[in-house]
Amino acid sequence: MNVLGQIGCIFAVIGTLFVLPIMIAWIHTKMQCSKHGILTKARIVEIRDIYKPSATEMIITHEVYVCYEVNGEIVESKLNYYDGNFQVGQILGVYYFDNDPLRVVALAENKLFKIAIGLGLLNIIIGIVMVFTGCN
Repeated sequence: MNVLGQIGCIFAVIGTLFVLPIMIAWIHTKMQCSKHGILTKARIVEIRDIYKPSATEMIITHEVYVCYEVNGEIVESKLNYYDGNFQVGQILGVYYFDNDPLRVVALAENKLFKIAIGLGLLNIIIGIVMVFTGCN
C-alpha cells in the first residue's frame, strides 16, 4: 500500500472516531427511551443562562425548562440538553418516564450533531476511496 492508501486509512479512522461514539450514544438513548419512556410533546417555557467563573474566563451554560402533560397534569422539568436554536414557546418531542415523570429526555438532533455525523461519514468515504486508489 502506498502513501495515498495509508493517508486513506487515517481518514477512515478519523471518520470512524467521529461517527461511532455519537451513533452509539444516540442509539443507546433512543433504545432506552423507546423501551421505558413515553413520547409526548413539550413546550419550552424558559431558557436560563448560567454563568460560572473559571480561572481565565466566564463560562456560560444554558438550562432549558419544558412543560408537558402527564396523566392530565402539566409538569415542568429541566431538559437534558441545550441547542442554540431553541426558543421559548418552541414545541419538542420528548420522552418522560412513568416511574419518574420529572425525568425528561429529548434526543439530540441539533445541527452540530448532524455536522459531526456528516463530517465523519465524509472522512470515511474519502478514506475508502483513497485506500482503493492507493492499492493500484
